[in-house]
Amino acid sequence: MTHLNKAQYLTGQFCPRALYLDVRQPPEDVDAAMQLRFDEGRQVGERARAGFPGGILVTEVVHAEAVKTTRKFMADPGVPAIFEGAFEHGGLRVRADILVRRGEGWNLIEVKSAASAREKHLEDVALTRCVITSSGWPVVSCALRLIDRGFRLGMPIEAFFVDHDVTQETVLDPGETEGRVRALLDALEQSSPPRVPTGLHCRNCGHYDKCLPDRHILSLPNLREKKFEELCALKVERIDQIPDRFSLTAVQRRMRDALRTGMPQADPGLADALNQVAYPLFFLDFESMQTAWPLHRDTAPYEQIPTQYSIHVVPTPGSPAAHREFLHEDPTDPRQTLAEKLLEDLGDQGSVVVYSVFEKRILSGLAVWFPDLAPALENLIERLYDLCAVIRNHFYHPDFGGSFSIKQSLPAVVPDLGYDDLPISDGMTALAAYREMIAPGTSAGRKQEIARDLRAYCERDSLAMVRLYEALCRMVG
Repeated sequence: MTHLNKAQYLTGQFCPRALYLDVRQPPEDVDAAMQLRFDEGRQVGERARAGFPGGILVTEVVHAEAVKTTRKFMADPGVPAIFEGAFEHGGLRVRADILVRRGEGWNLIEVKSAASAREKHLEDVALTRCVITSSGWPVVSCALRLIDRGFRLGMPIEAFFVDHDVTQETVLDPGETEGRVRALLDALEQSSPPRVPTGLHCRNCGHYDKCLPDRHILSLPNLREKKFEELCALKVERIDQIPDRFSLTAVQRRMRDALRTGMPQADPGLADALNQVAYPLFFLDFESMQTAWPLHRDTAPYEQIPTQYSIHVVPTPGSPAAHREFLHEDPTDPRQTLAEKLLEDLGDQGSVVVYSVFEKRILSGLAVWFPDLAPALENLIERLYDLCAVIRNHFYHPDFGGSFSIKQSLPAVVPDLGYDDLPISDGMTALAAYREMIAPGTSAGRKQEIARDLRAYCERDSLAMVRLYEALCRMVG
């Protein structure tokens, strides 16, 4: 018999097609970025168990064996808490993060490496509770154990977590659950992925590109439910099929026209927007590190800690770009050294060109951390020029694919420059590589290799902005 685990049940808001693709067509391997997320979630779970002395971990990997061990521990009144307890009922398999004995019943605690509760977290707890109670074990209360953003390094570990009672919010109807499970199990038995209705929730699914045709209306930026329903009523699926009379925002209209004509679309304001700069131009890109467990003093869980930057300097229009960079290569706190070097490299005149609001957030954080540097850092913030905002507000290329990220816009506008030749080609992989570089067990040779690859990736990001800006300027003459 086929069984669903808890994660599969929750996939894609109970989407049978997403489940089918997850189970029948899983990814071939786990990349470094995904492994980092797995490792961090495991570490958070291990810390959460520290508050329950005497608790026992169910270590069996084979689910049937884990169920047997869980039953043995639950029947033993000398076991005060169980970690990763295994249960199975009605075709569903779950592992409960923490179960705490309370008289004849149990308190269920699900641990999440997140700082705020989400709907999927409540669904997760509700499903686990339903399977445990259906297996014959009473659950008297339920809680989500989340990370407390008020925690700082040096505080007791108890301050790292905050529990939210969700007993009332996590009651599932057994009949409804059984119906969902049956539908998902039936989907897995089919020879091809089942067809399902599309909706705005599809945009958050990892199988978005597999399920929907190219240029689907769900790719429209800032598409709202009402507009989506109106387009569905008109039986419009593709963006280039949207009628001229249909009300669209300026950004959506440029996208529709670009896909309809196959030509880039620029509004008359692009030239003026590109001219709103003051030379010399400093094209700046940051890379940062964020961890659930803070690594440096006075930092919160998941706080962005800048570790690296790349700057391309264009002194005058048409002149070649010079390169400056910084990479903190050891596990010490990088913030003050980076901030001081950044101020030196950017000077006090000229526009600082960035590609999102991320750099502004980093600079604002540095200003809070170092009040003596705040005036100079705030001056940098005043000099920021967001090239992504300029493109979003004035330009669209048919190859953007509904995204204005630099990874999409660069190959569309500057086809001879990309990221495919780099060992590190995205931010999450860069974060995972940086964590490996500063880890105590990493060899000197491997550290040097990672540092070289990180420098190359960050340099490509700032160079990409130079080439994008130059290409757009040529387009408008």
